[in-house]
Amino acid sequence: MPAKEGGWIYERFECEYLGFVNEADKTVQEQDYDTDFQKVINRIHEYPTCEN
Repeated sequence: MPAKEGGWIYERFECEYLGFVNEADKTVQEQDYDTDFQKVINRIHEYPTCEN
């Protein structure tokens, strides 16, 4: 998907998002849902605006 409004910030977000989704998919395929779910929760908590 090409970048639209926001330029390089949008491109970087899109790249990071797709990498995150692909990593989560790989974990589910190779391990199990519970392991993937915990990895996703841990990753979300890395962001300073996460309140939970």
